[in-house]
Amino acid sequence: MLSCYPMTEDQLQILLACELDPRPGLYNLGSVYRFHGALDVDRLARAVSTVWAKHPALRTSLCDEHEDVLLRTMSPNAGTQSVFTVHERPNQNPYDAHSLEDDEFVRTLIAKSVHLYADRLFRIHLLTASPSEHLMVSVIHHLVFDAWSGGIFRRDLSNAYNQPACNVGQVTDEQEMPRHPADGTGTTRYREGSAYWGSYLADSPIGFSMTCYSDRERPELVIRPISSTLWRRVSELAIQMRVTPFIIFLAVFTALISDGSGSENVLFGVPISRRRDKISMEAIGLYINTLPFWCTVDPATPFADFIHQVQSRADGFYRHGDIPLSDVLKTIGRRRDRIGMAPYRISFNFLQAPTNQLLLDGVEVTRLRVAPNVIDAQMSMTIEAGDSGHVVQLLHVLGPDGSSIGEKLTDSYIDSLTRAVSAPHLPLRQVVYS
Repeated sequence: MLSCYPMTEDQLQILLACELDPRPGLYNLGSVYRFHGALDVDRLARAVSTVWAKHPALRTSLCDEHEDVLLRTMSPNAGTQSVFTVHERPNQNPYDAHSLEDDEFVRTLIAKSVHLYADRLFRIHLLTASPSEHLMVSVIHHLVFDAWSGGIFRRDLSNAYNQPACNVGQVTDEQEMPRHPADGTGTTRYREGSAYWGSYLADSPIGFSMTCYSDRERPELVIRPISSTLWRRVSELAIQMRVTPFIIFLAVFTALISDGSGSENVLFGVPISRRRDKISMEAIGLYINTLPFWCTVDPATPFADFIHQVQSRADGFYRHGDIPLSDVLKTIGRRRDRIGMAPYRISFNFLQAPTNQLLLDGVEVTRLRVAPNVIDAQMSMTIEAGDSGHVVQLLHVLGPDGSSIGEKLTDSYIDSLTRAVSAPHLPLRQVVYS
């Protein structure tokens, strides 16, 4: 039995990007885990089947219905024969690295083209080097998966493997499939949101533009840890200023981009979560809406005052964050670019999603990092708050000559953040500079 549902705007934009850009695996999200120990392969296969049956998003493909593209979910009894695949690699060296940049076979699995109307959007590959050495490559299309979903997937797979007799439950299609974030354009909430965005962006001196970069493949990923001391200072300043830590991180990033670009006016994209209830918090799916954040930066402003300025900009931003971007642009007579997820060269994300680790009985599990295949924006920074520590991640496109600003910019952000929270009374030009 198949069920069909309309796509959200974010999903439609991903679909459009996939159809206009011929490169394979453009929006495949890959995760890689090294298993060392007595892995029960059959037990893992059954656990994958259990998680697949629980979450409708993992059982989704696309279908054409009366000239509309819809999401089609398969029955949980349809089977996972084409989802879980075992690859024998007896001559492979033990997987002891924390990065797989040079493993072309793994990268090929992740970047493999997906027929959105015929193939499964969720696949698991188990690479076996020996009875005690395995690599699991999880590939899920962005149409049905976001960063929050990763923690849900790891938790449910762990439970299904470690407690196979335990009922992990099943989420119905009606519960899990994301709905349009602004149902009913005639509602008071929608009218208020449209009015807010019209006012918010009407005075923006910056036009929307999205460059379709010709060299977006193999972008550079730079990761830097945020020390526990620095994280504590950010939290203490946030309490003192009566804001969330996100506002502190956002203020530093905004000032840094202004300094680096030489412009007092900056605009970039900020993803907004649409997980507003208990059901969506426990669901796998795509629940994001990336919206424009813009701000005027005066280098003479004390950082403490700038925090309040950013907070005031962000208040309404989040209150009306469920208005689709296309409707936001309509309020100011602009439109979304045909190529790309959003008209931003730069994006900033604060990720405090479930960071449940993958835990399998009798098996040592290590998550390995793999850089994405491509990047839509020129630069994307993420502050990730996790159970095992906090990091800054910068994903950016290399210059035409192969030059990189990643390490310098990431280190500048950490240094600027340190100065900002240590001396918030100083002007921006003294605490934040690139």
